[in-house]
Amino acid sequence: MLRAKGDTELEYSDSLLDQLKKINENANKLLDTAMNAASEGSNANIALLAMKEIRGQLGLQLEIFKIMYDMKAVREFQEGVVRILGELDPEARDEFVRRIKEKRGIQ
Repeated sequence: MLRAKGDTELEYSDSLLDQLKKINENANKLLDTAMNAASEGSNANIALLAMKEIRGQLGLQLEIFKIMYDMKAVREFQEGVVRILGELDPEARDEFVRRIKEKRGIQ
């Protein structure tokens, strides 16, 4: 969903955003069709079902965007840690890295 852009920047995958855009366009067309049918006397339940499906789709998109935001925040945090580690005394840095590796081995 996200890809690295350069060394420090993340960008959203074009294909993911294109897919979401296409889904939204199709959902809106279906909703328009259902609303027109309902206004012409057809079964109004169709429009309600279409709205329910669109609401579900929007909820899914919100979850995707939350994940993308969280991934960007994690990347920024990691970059900050690496920057600070670069400023440490080499012995302190090596000790920190050794301890992190130990903790990863425990999990």
